[in-house]
Amino acid sequence: AQYAFRVLASSGQSKISGQAKKLYVGTTLQSKNRVTVSPRSYLSLVHKSGGTVQISKAGTYSISSLEQKLAKTKASASKRYATYIISELTKNGKENINRNRYKYMNVTGSVKRETTFNKFKVFLASTSNFFNPQVEVKWNPLAMTKKYKVTLVDEFGEEVFSQETADTTVAINFKDIKSESAMFIFNVSSQERTNIKSEPYQIGPIEVEKAPAFKKEYDAFKKTISGKMNAADKLTEAFIFEKHEFYVDAMKSYKEAVKISGGDEAYDTAFRQFMIRHGIGDYEKYLKDNKK
Repeated sequence: AQYAFRVLASSGQSKISGQAKKLYVGTTLQSKNRVTVSPRSYLSLVHKSGGTVQISKAGTYSISSLEQKLAKTKASASKRYATYIISELTKNGKENINRNRYKYMNVTGSVKRETTFNKFKVFLASTSNFFNPQVEVKWNPLAMTKKYKVTLVDEFGEEVFSQETADTTVAINFKDIKSESAMFIFNVSSQERTNIKSEPYQIGPIEVEKAPAFKKEYDAFKKTISGKMNAADKLTEAFIFEKHEFYVDAMKSYKEAVKISGGDEAYDTAFRQFMIRHGIGDYEKYLKDNKK
């Protein structure tokens, strides 16, 4: 059956009514379902049309009713993608949708990387597969550094890629890498401050035994797309990539979804939660933003 919504972002405890399993990002919801949102939780849903529902008020909600309310909001909205918000009101009567967005997150599997003056913040998960062999890696500028050196070392200890750059982005085409290695170590270092280098990041193609399951799911998804992808389609693609640990490709799809949505808040939250889940880049600032 065609789904009505997918879970876009979730903090705290939310589940399908009558089921014990907690809702996770990417879960599909049918019109017949009801969802229960616990106190101090945040649940964001994306409709197949691209519109979003954001809930930070505890209660049980009918999916078919949420669809109807989103449709009414869409009819009166000037934005490309409508957003229907259900939230607790603050003491002065204002909506407080942001309150639970990151605060109650279960940041599972995050790699804790302290952000300091002397450390690189690289936009990679500590270990990642890639689907598209043309990979772009970004990092934040390091103080007192004008030139960076990027290296890739294969599992046999051979340096297979080396590039100096004044930019904070490097493009690597793994098709051009001459190595039988199944995994590579990415490093970036400062040319001026030779003692400062990034942590090692593992990156490589999907493991052979895992490839069929991914291909089956991704091919089935592509068959549902006719024409150009909308923001919700791009998110579905991101969810599939993330599920199969293609974090490089997932990050790209999340970013494209945000762009297609016109910078919609709900999509941006989903992207930030992705960064937090996998300890990518300057994810810590999103946790700090929530404490203000």
